[in-house]
Amino acid sequence: GGAKEDLQPRTNMSTATQYVWYGSFGSNLCSERFRCYLQGGRVAGMSVSQPGCRDTTVSFRVPPTPDCPTTSMVVPHRLFFAQVSPWWDNGGVAFLDVSSVEEDAEWFSHLRLWRTTLEQYNDIFAQENGLDPNDDDAFQRFTAQAVIDLASSRSGSHRIRDSWYGYCHGLGFAREGEPILTFTLPPAELRAIRTGAAYDAVNPPSQGYHDVIRRGLVELGIDRADADAYLKSRHVLASP
Repeated sequence: GGAKEDLQPRTNMSTATQYVWYGSFGSNLCSERFRCYLQGGRVAGMSVSQPGCRDTTVSFRVPPTPDCPTTSMVVPHRLFFAQVSPWWDNGGVAFLDVSSVEEDAEWFSHLRLWRTTLEQYNDIFAQENGLDPNDDDAFQRFTAQAVIDLASSRSGSHRIRDSWYGYCHGLGFAREGEPILTFTLPPAELRAIRTGAAYDAVNPPSQGYHDVIRRGLVELGIDRADADAYLKSRHVLASP
C-alpha cells in the first residue's frame, strides 16, 4: 500500500515555484500542530513555541475541510518512539524507519502530506532541528534540484549532524515535479535502535504527544479507537 504511481519530474523549473510535499508521521499529522511551523506558536502538550516560517502562508484550513483537504499515503516503513524530548514532557518522539521495508502491512505507517514551497520546507526542516529558520547559513539548504534528485532516487541526505531529524529522505512524487520528502534519524542510527545496539533509546510518548498524533490520524478519517491502537502498538519496539 503506498502512494500514487510516481510521475516524472518536469525538466524546466527555472521560473516556476518549487513545491515540496512534506510527509509527516508524528505530531505534524495534526493540522493545528503543523500550522505552528508555518505561523509560529504552540499547541497543548508542547513546552516550546515555534518561530514559524518566513513565508507564513497556510494552504489548508484547520481542521481541514472537504473543500480544502490534505493528502495522505501509507508507506512500508515502521513508526516507533524513542529518545527523550523536553518539548513533549520527556516522552519519546516518533521516528520513521526508512532503513528497512516492512513486509507485513500491519507495520506500515500513515503519512500526511503537506504541500509547501521549497523555502517553507527548508524553514520547517530548520525548526524541526532546533535551528533558526531565518538563518540561511544554519545548514546547507535544499535546492530545487536536490529535492527532485532525492525523490527520484528515493534516497536520503544527512544535512544536520547530531540531530534527531537531520536526515531527509525522498519518497517519490505527489504530482509531476513535486517531491515527497520526510525527515527522520539517519539509517545507521535507525538500525542501531531496531537491532538492539541502541535499544535503550526506545521510549514511549507522553500522553500529550500521543494525543496530538491521534488528533491528526482522526483528521485523516481514521476512527479514534483505531488511531489509539495504531499508536499504542508502536509504543514498544519488540527486540529482534
